[in-house]
Amino acid sequence: MQKAIVVAFVGLAACGADLQVPGGPNQNNNNAGNSAPTCSGLEGETFSTVEDQFIDQRCQFDAAMNYQCTDLYGSWDIFFDDGDFYWSTFQQTLVGSYTCRGGTITAEADGIDYEGSFGGTTLTWEGLQYRR
Repeated sequence: MQKAIVVAFVGLAACGADLQVPGGPNQNNNNAGNSAPTCSGLEGETFSTVEDQFIDQRCQFDAAMNYQCTDLYGSWDIFFDDGDFYWSTFQQTLVGSYTCRGGTITAEADGIDYEGSFGGTTLTWEGLQYRR
């Protein structure tokens, strides 16, 4: 009789019944512990581009009085905090809201949608690679 009860319980769990597990995944950390992408470690972190991006241009006259411009490159940064993101490209900082589920980030700022993915220490945001 005990075997039948155990089998019935296992069958119920296998059928997708909602089991409440303390400390289980939430909307910003689903699939925790099963090698699937999660959002754990995104919140409260700043990420910088792996490769330098265009940040500004410096223009001046050279010794022969020719006007020369030089492109300046540096890192772009993004910070995630309490459902908001702050994306700084040196000349501007864009602020918006985001959600993350299963390592997929969806965001919106000023009516424009943005997307990214997160995998532990690496972030892809709008096609660019970022790191902590």
